[in-house]
Amino acid sequence: MAARFARQFSRPRFITSTASAGLLYSAYTFQDDAVEKSSKTPLANDPMLRSMSFGSLLGTWIVYKSCSFAQLVDSSESILSITNSVPGLRELSHFVIRHTFFKQFVGGDTAEDCIPTIRRLKENNVGCLLTYSVEEESIEHIEGRSTLDLIRANVQETIRSIEIAGRENKAASPEGQIASTWVALKLTGMTDPEILRRASDLILKKRKEHPQGTAIPYPGSPTNHELAQYMQPDPDSLSASDIARLKVLHEDMRSILLAAQQHGVRVVIDSEQSYYQPATDVMQMILSQEFNRLASSDDRVSPVLPLVYGTYQSYLRRNAQHIQQSLGHAQEHGYCLGVKLVRGAYREQELELWSNDGQEGTPPVWLTKAETDACYNSCLDMVVDQIEQDMAKPSPSVGLVLATHNQQSVEHIIYQMKQKKMARNTTNGLELDPKIRQKIIIAQLYGMNDRMTSWLSHTFSHKGEPMVMKYVPYGALAEVMPYLSRRAVENKSVLGGDTGAKREAERVWDEMNRRVGLNI
Repeated sequence: MAARFARQFSRPRFITSTASAGLLYSAYTFQDDAVEKSSKTPLANDPMLRSMSFGSLLGTWIVYKSCSFAQLVDSSESILSITNSVPGLRELSHFVIRHTFFKQFVGGDTAEDCIPTIRRLKENNVGCLLTYSVEEESIEHIEGRSTLDLIRANVQETIRSIEIAGRENKAASPEGQIASTWVALKLTGMTDPEILRRASDLILKKRKEHPQGTAIPYPGSPTNHELAQYMQPDPDSLSASDIARLKVLHEDMRSILLAAQQHGVRVVIDSEQSYYQPATDVMQMILSQEFNRLASSDDRVSPVLPLVYGTYQSYLRRNAQHIQQSLGHAQEHGYCLGVKLVRGAYREQELELWSNDGQEGTPPVWLTKAETDACYNSCLDMVVDQIEQDMAKPSPSVGLVLATHNQQSVEHIIYQMKQKKMARNTTNGLELDPKIRQKIIIAQLYGMNDRMTSWLSHTFSHKGEPMVMKYVPYGALAEVMPYLSRRAVENKSVLGGDTGAKREAERVWDEMNRRVGLNI
């Protein structure tokens, strides 16, 4: 079934409309999550804006202002398709994109290029979640290099980004107690995605043939049996070559996480479409058992726990049960679970896939945003309750990253932390209890909703690790376009109304007016 899903919805493999990608990408708020209004978020005296040059402010305003016109966004891909076909115009359009949209939403061409951004964010009490944003489309369509060569290069680039993050963390905190720079990756960038699809098909087939325990909605949740059988040959579904490639993926992920362990850098495994998730979930759990294990008398454990985080998508009906089962498995097997909680970025695609494949019954995703929001908040409460229980224990059982631009969700977690005495008001802002420091983080996209990011960074005390992080993609312009385009198209609707790009443009305009002494 997963393979049929994928074939029906394969996209053009390389998107040349780069300005379209930049325009649309600006509409994206982390995991399809629109920004809510709040009078509590300040517009004036924003330190992050004040640290920018007037030229940078002007470029940022142009980007956001362009993105606030829905008709321009709708037609941008067609416009760029034309300009890309005309010599001279193509080079000019790429120059403009690099110095506007790319500069606004991407950290740079290389991890080294991102160092000034990492340091600038840290100065404002904001961490960095660094990601080399090369996906399936880029892997398959960079001329002159084989898929295997590109996968090897991606693995090495991820390790290099971890080394850079580790150096920046050490520079910020020589004792290694503050890890404000993390790294994120996707498994589809580390192997042939078709192998993950076939492995997921096999897992789903076996779940249907041999159901275990309480039924969890599609695509289910890993079991101990699946962990043991994950890389065993199955002549009906996986070839010996597939098994070998899965083992290479496992070893590559171990190499990445051993580097992360050495440098004290946390790693987040990002979510995929549901037809990848069964295999991704199992791999994630195998790695968590090894690298998030709790201390014992004869074990060498990671200096930070959890070291590896998985992503849990609240638009999937399974999410609450999936998290609950994952927490139980972690407690049973003596490791700390890493949870990145998102709403989800593939809802419309998942609904179409379900319908076009002739599936009957309830689709795997919630049908309304209200249901997704309720699931998100319920899962948030479940994990925060567990963190509260951990405060009385010698070792943590879970760490939480809240990937959201939603003001209500942000205010909810702050309220919960106050009520549960995880944070207290001080003259320097909200100060976290040392027992939960680095166990709850809020993550948002680089270049988006800096208004909320700035408010969060100054709501919490600057003592210890930042409470809020920016998700900073990097890569050469051509390489990151599939990533930006995918994110953009999935979240195009958030441009409307009084939120998103329009609001950001107003914020930047106010700062420019302040500098020139105008009050417009």
